[in-house]
Amino acid sequence: MSIWEPAAPVRRTVAETTVIEIQCFVTAAFVPDATFDQLPADRDLLATGVLDERGLRRMLGWAAARYGVPVESLAARPVRTAAELGRAIMAARAAALGQDPDEGAGNPADQGRRAA
Repeated sequence: MSIWEPAAPVRRTVAETTVIEIQCFVTAAFVPDATFDQLPADRDLLATGVLDERGLRRMLGWAAARYGVPVESLAARPVRTAAELGRAIMAARAAALGQDPDEGAGNPADQGRRAA
């Protein structure tokens, strides 16, 4: 394959894409000299100093607006990493649909996998 041939598209679940979007927001807003892939999804953003309490509230507000979920539902869960925020968003979406948030509901891409 030459450098001019497009790479095969990467298939990601909604949850994976959500975490990447969170990582992109955090790096753009708080660590502009880094790229999203330099911020591991499981890095504790408070303990490492990437975010302070004000930054955490800003991130939660952004996520609530971006994903159309109540900020209270995001703040009700422990959220210190991009991965935890992604799980909180998926749980809030599932709860809004009347599904069990702890079973990974709310991710249409995963629905077929669970049935199989």
